[in-house]
Amino acid sequence: LVQKRLCDFGNDFSQLVAVTRARVPVIKGCYLNAQNPYTKDNSLAFDICFFNDIAIRNSTLLKEYTLVDPRAKDLMLIVKKW
Repeated sequence: LVQKRLCDFGNDFSQLVAVTRARVPVIKGCYLNAQNPYTKDNSLAFDICFFNDIAIRNSTLLKEYTLVDPRAKDLMLIVKKW
């Protein structure tokens, strides 16, 4: 259902894949109009997880890191790309 709704946005999303056999259901994709300065095409790769409370806590923790030190965002993106 979520994957179908994302497809309704037309050309804003690409590479949408539902990973249904994972321990936690995930939808992976790419948002093409993100204006991301860290990629050549300004896109942003993403994962949407369901029923995963730890992921919410981890995301909150990463946001807190960036509030403490703005350089943390650059470090996280470098590590993710690596």
